[in-house]
Amino acid sequence: MKQSIFFNDGGQGGLPIVFVHSLAGHAAQWDAQLTHVRRSTRAVALTLRGHQGSFMPEEPAFSLSQLAEDIGTVVDQLNLERFILVGHSLGASVALRYAASHGKRIAGLLLADPSGDSTQLPADEINGMLMALDSPAYQQVIEGYWQQILAGATEETAVQVLQDLRHTPKDTVVNCMKQLIAYNPTED
Repeated sequence: MKQSIFFNDGGQGGLPIVFVHSLAGHAAQWDAQLTHVRRSTRAVALTLRGHQGSFMPEEPAFSLSQLAEDIGTVVDQLNLERFILVGHSLGASVALRYAASHGKRIAGLLLADPSGDSTQLPADEINGMLMALDSPAYQQVIEGYWQQILAGATEETAVQVLQDLRHTPKDTVVNCMKQLIAYNPTED
């Protein structure tokens, strides 16, 4: 099976900027930023494995290091030696993990709404969430969680984000959530 990562590359000049989306997102979520930045700079948005347009691993392969490999795959394919890395939520954690092991390639790092250190949360709270995600109530649980995150969002944004969530395989969402829950960003 070919393991392809979808990406959208365009623009010229300046130091390239690479954008990484949130959980249940995809490259197109950066379209407004790409349009703006590409007036003067090369910009790339990629879609992580298991998300719309990129390959789905045959075995669960969603560790932050494995997801960071997706960044490496794209920047190597595009011959980007040095670039600015931007990540949102899950993408921020993935970007941080990539930067920790490829620091010489990173000219700048912007983390939008990065994941915190969930290892400090009470175990019963975490276990309850994980059990609910692995239950038949998955759709109700995950959409309820997403709706909390979307509080204050425009209706158009909320509809699009929930639609993207529904198009993201349960295995992707659950496995990525497990990785984020176990992640301590201070190590990176």
